[in-house]
Amino acid sequence: MPIATLPSNDMAGPMYENALKLAERHLAINENNAQTLALMAHYHAALGNAPLAHTFIERAQAIAPNDVYVKYSTATALSSLGEFDIVMQSLASALDDRYPMNLALADANLTGLKELPRFGALMAQGE
Repeated sequence: MPIATLPSNDMAGPMYENALKLAERHLAINENNAQTLALMAHYHAALGNAPLAHTFIERAQAIAPNDVYVKYSTATALSSLGEFDIVMQSLASALDDRYPMNLALADANLTGLKELPRFGALMAQGE
């Protein structure tokens, strides 16, 4: 029996919707929490809402442009949207700022990148 399984696609949407509700409650307490804003960008991107994802990315980056988690969540959001050129920049910056490479390699949100030669080259640089 597996320890953990990923939710099926039909379950993912409601889970992201729930995550957005929880994040909105968190923002009601601190509207300038850049990490929460960046996570909201990821959730909106996963739901296919590119305009809102970009809005939350911009807000998070305006508040904390050097935050490693903002950079990484930006990468996962943009990966969901298929914006791979910008993803690579954001991911490289997060890894330069010590985001754990082993977590990036295991992240299903970056699956589309893993086939790109640039992704392999980026991972090889960090070894």
